[in-house]
Amino acid sequence: MLTIPERILFILMFLGLGGLTTVLFFGIYRIIRAGKPAPPRENIVLSIGQALIDVLLQKPMFRSRPILSTFHAFIFFGFSFYFLVNVTDVMEGFIPGFELIYGGRGPLEPLPDLPINLFNLIADILSVLTLTGMIAFLVRRFIMKDKRLNFNDGVLLYEPVKKGWVRYDSLIVGTFILIHVGSRFLGQALRLAENGKPDPFMPFASLVSVPLRGLSESAFTAGIHITWWLAIGLILVFTPYFVRSKHIHLMVAPLNIGLGKQNPRGELDPAIPPGLPDDTEPGVKYLQDLSWPRLMDAYACIMCNRCNDVCPAHSQGLVLSPAALEVNKRWFINDHFVDMAFRNNFPDDPMLQWAISPEAVWSCTTCYACVRVCPVGNEPMADIVDIRRRMIIEGEELDSGIQTALESLAKNGNWFGKGSRARARWTKGLDFKVKDVSKEEAEYLWFVGDTASFDARVIPNTQAVARIFQQAGVDFGILGRAERNSGNDVRRVGEEGLFEQLAEDNAAALKKAKFKKIVTTDPHSLNALRNEYGPFVQDQLE
Repeated sequence: MLTIPERILFILMFLGLGGLTTVLFFGIYRIIRAGKPAPPRENIVLSIGQALIDVLLQKPMFRSRPILSTFHAFIFFGFSFYFLVNVTDVMEGFIPGFELIYGGRGPLEPLPDLPINLFNLIADILSVLTLTGMIAFLVRRFIMKDKRLNFNDGVLLYEPVKKGWVRYDSLIVGTFILIHVGSRFLGQALRLAENGKPDPFMPFASLVSVPLRGLSESAFTAGIHITWWLAIGLILVFTPYFVRSKHIHLMVAPLNIGLGKQNPRGELDPAIPPGLPDDTEPGVKYLQDLSWPRLMDAYACIMCNRCNDVCPAHSQGLVLSPAALEVNKRWFINDHFVDMAFRNNFPDDPMLQWAISPEAVWSCTTCYACVRVCPVGNEPMADIVDIRRRMIIEGEELDSGIQTALESLAKNGNWFGKGSRARARWTKGLDFKVKDVSKEEAEYLWFVGDTASFDARVIPNTQAVARIFQQAGVDFGILGRAERNSGNDVRRVGEEGLFEQLAEDNAAALKKAKFKKIVTTDPHSLNALRNEYGPFVQDQLE
């Protein structure tokens, strides 16, 4: 179909623009590899395989926004199938007589018609669905102006993000998809119109072809060539921008999900990544302090703001936006791409100046909702905890309430500022004795927790649970004055040193205690004991 000059032009464009895109992809690889180590991943092949299955089924997308997720599925399935469509279109352009309409002719004559017809039917339907989904998204962003795509007032935005480049990027990507898919669809309609008859396996293209049948032969020839170039040539033009755009999530997201966190959700990564010297400064101050999965997050982000939907701080109008954090990271990398990718020169601009504000850092409740809802496996909460860790280490000014609570915890081992002897006073309201497992053996150790031990509003509930245990014949006891706060919330504040102190104190008390199994009614203590005490108790807990 293509003329000799057209073929030469396409080959030159493929070599030039394809080569440039390859170099840019290599740059992305270098930037991600420059991140700090992360806990090792196991069964990587199986994990990525499962991630691919989940992505193909669009399972992560349908965790929220079912209607919008359906439109996204239209685009995803269509664009994924278009990888094969684009290959056949290039073959049609370069191989004389190669044509797939009407079940295939020429070189494909020996092949059965059914696979080709099925291919044409799927391509025809998915073309329409892709165009429908893309139009719906553009209408939503630029006409309906969905407020969920906005950020709260006061959210720190990197300068290009503040100027609206996220919107422009969406427009560029959306326009590319409309032209790419629309031109290919129109080109097929022109071929059918030129032949003067419909193809039953291309119902939508056949419908569009009807009003086009009156065109002249020269118009058909020109139209088929123009639509081919708009469909295929445009891919080559777009690919260098693809590396900078949100559209790259199509390739990065499955990897991000497959290489994502494998340890329990409630377990934070260590303050000092594995493989680094013990004197490495914990936490994150600069972009290059992030681990490589957190750098990959920036490329996986689709800028959908679903994390904002579920963030309790953002929902209350505060200046925290998990989405803004990831978007800011991405545009910061784009602005410094050459230096970071090819000169290994990462700017020394603290993330607190361009990625997230100190106020936003302390607004995070570390509830994990943003991580749970993210369809591409991003973990903005992990960034925030690491930033807190460095702020604590460097003596950054803390909220007065947080500072007072940490001081009380360091001094007394609990949030309430009470002495250790007061921890078991709640047992005085019972008509039976509660064992102290540091002195006498019990089958179950009840790790009571601070709130249940000290809060007057909760103590009646604590006593009620003790009575239930006693009436059920459960042989239980408590640590009493030897118990300390589990450190779960302390670690999420970023005070890693205090967490380790509390965990070591509790581990020492557990080692001396006489019990077989441990139970707790405090969810924070449960998370710490189950997921974060491993290095301290070494499988001592059941």
